[in-house]
Amino acid sequence: MRSAPVEVSIIVPCFNEAENVIELTERARAMFDARGIAGEVVFVDDASTDHTGALIDELAARHDFVRAVHHTTNKGMPGGWASGVAAASGRYVVIMDGDLQYLPEDVYRLYRQLLYTNADVAQGWRSHIGRPRDFRYTMSRVLHYILRALFGLRLHDIKSGFLICDREIFAHMLRRRFSYWYFQTFIVLSAHHKGYRIEEIESLFEERKLGESFIAPFPFRMIVKNLVDVAKGFVEFRLLPHRTDVLGDFLAQHPVAREPEPLSPTRRLSLRLFAALMPLHHWKRSASALRYYHELRRSQWLAPEPLRALQEARLRTLMRHAYRHVPHYRELLDRHGIEPDDIRSVDDLERLPLLTKDAVRRTLHFDLMSDSHDKRQMLPITTSGSTGEPLTLYVERTQLEMRWAADLRSREWTGYRFGDRVVRLWDMPLGSARLQKLRDWLDAQLSRRAAFVAVAAGREALEGAAALVRRRGRALVEGGAAALQTIAARMSSAARPASAPLAVISSGATLTPEARAAIEDGFQARVFDRYGSRELGTLAQECEVRGGYHVNAESYVVEIVRDGRAARPGEVGEVVVTDLSNLCVPLIRYATGDYAVATERQCPCGRGLPLIEAVRGRAAAVLVGDGGAVVPATFFSDVLSEYGHVIRRFQVVQSEPGAVQLRVIKGPRYSPAAVDRLIGILRQHLGPGFTVSIVPVEQIPAAEDGSHPPFVALPASGAV
Repeated sequence: MRSAPVEVSIIVPCFNEAENVIELTERARAMFDARGIAGEVVFVDDASTDHTGALIDELAARHDFVRAVHHTTNKGMPGGWASGVAAASGRYVVIMDGDLQYLPEDVYRLYRQLLYTNADVAQGWRSHIGRPRDFRYTMSRVLHYILRALFGLRLHDIKSGFLICDREIFAHMLRRRFSYWYFQTFIVLSAHHKGYRIEEIESLFEERKLGESFIAPFPFRMIVKNLVDVAKGFVEFRLLPHRTDVLGDFLAQHPVAREPEPLSPTRRLSLRLFAALMPLHHWKRSASALRYYHELRRSQWLAPEPLRALQEARLRTLMRHAYRHVPHYRELLDRHGIEPDDIRSVDDLERLPLLTKDAVRRTLHFDLMSDSHDKRQMLPITTSGSTGEPLTLYVERTQLEMRWAADLRSREWTGYRFGDRVVRLWDMPLGSARLQKLRDWLDAQLSRRAAFVAVAAGREALEGAAALVRRRGRALVEGGAAALQTIAARMSSAARPASAPLAVISSGATLTPEARAAIEDGFQARVFDRYGSRELGTLAQECEVRGGYHVNAESYVVEIVRDGRAARPGEVGEVVVTDLSNLCVPLIRYATGDYAVATERQCPCGRGLPLIEAVRGRAAAVLVGDGGAVVPATFFSDVLSEYGHVIRRFQVVQSEPGAVQLRVIKGPRYSPAAVDRLIGILRQHLGPGFTVSIVPVEQIPAAEDGSHPPFVALPASGAV
């Protein structure tokens, strides 16, 4: 009987290898014993016509470290690998042929290389020592150089079939868009395309001594099939962006409680057009985002237990990646004596300390950045500083695409469907580059969206915003809570529109019951509150029941933490987030600085997504600007988000119209010149008559609930 969990599984697809499997078994056992490795050999009989199948059954009966798997039809090398992975129990898997050209003894060298480096995959490249220079060798090298030229992967032996990696990583490597004659040629290219780091060691490759190769002396048909495969591989692994299939694979194995309502043919067509053009109007997003959207529409109807299992599968992948490729987490886990595989469940996260914003600032460049990502493909995102402390982080394509998909799904909870009109009431003051403005315009045209910038808006401008909402009729209205409340006052004071908005989504600040009532009265539409942050995206939103906030659990683990423990139902605690999609700068147990009320109940809507009872700690404030103009207090968050190097934390205080005081904790590059530039930018938007004073302080005291409110201002009713 095995005394320890299996560490290494050697997967050996076999077709007519009866003459080799006994020796391979004995040499593998000797290697395991000599190196002290708990290992197993998984033979996969690929419908052999000799007695290979009976022989591996006999070996499995005789040895507890041998497993036998059988195919009734020949499935080729990739099929054998897939069956072997399904049967394997080791933490790591090794793939090797059954002909003993690769040496079982070299498995340890691969294993050692994987452990001693930050590689995801360790591959043995076929040494030239003793290797015969026949036609097969020449054909193999020609194919290698073709692949090297087309895919730009500088390895010694791209098509080697001898490697080791985590079992889950290898299962991911096997996923592909197209069917291939010889997918084994592309297994390392698949790993590279999916972002895994590959290390090589030189390994002996002996001439086959027993049995016959399936390759003919002059394999004309094989050459043609390989060329067809290369064309497909170039499209999949060079031209098309990588997409994660984790959610799709999970849904294929877990039934949902109900299927989502299908979109009409017209909406479906317009959505496909929007997604096809997404690279033109969204930075680094691809049409894969549409696939994630369709998957998220289904996954919301999973039961809570499968959704948690999905989270935990993604969490394990994140932890392995973070340990291997992010120095901050490797040092953190080593310091606390934690192995990546020790964090296997959401509850295990409590073993890790919180990641504070101060820690992010100290370690972002480069300890918190993955060393396996192309820095040119990372998008910087600066937080709005809604907690009074701006911060710059980075995101990657998959996270951006999952954000878009989750946003579209949560809009549907209001009754919206793609193709309905949208009115967006912005409270962001800063302009953007010309190319970005063009992208925004195209995005607005394709999504039927109109926008109004609600910064320093006077009475006339507010009337214009209200008129825009009335003209758009039955549209979805989105905006910050303060801007919505201010414009709602104009809506209620004017004639009621013939057609009320479809719904209103409020975000950016805590929506109080009074603010909700005022907005619903003004717009004559239901209000749905959304909670998120710029660095993370939409974390949670109310559904049609409006009995709490559904967490986007497919992408985030959201904890409510109080006094170092999980908050009990009804308790207020800090929101702590683990982002499961962003691998370029992993945020594991990231302390947002926001506060929320915990709950364990499920929403009666039937969705399995977990709930946040209520969000606390973000006050929606409106300031009174020059000439009576209305200024959402989040205006200061957006401006100051670009000045984190000057101001570490801030609080805006207004005690009279037309003047504010900024209490600030100095940043590392605080100077009178920087302050003057900042005041000049603020006055550009607020008007020259608006008085802004900046007062350095040693600390900004916390409120009673532990939060640090960034705004202390006149109520919205005093603005006009």
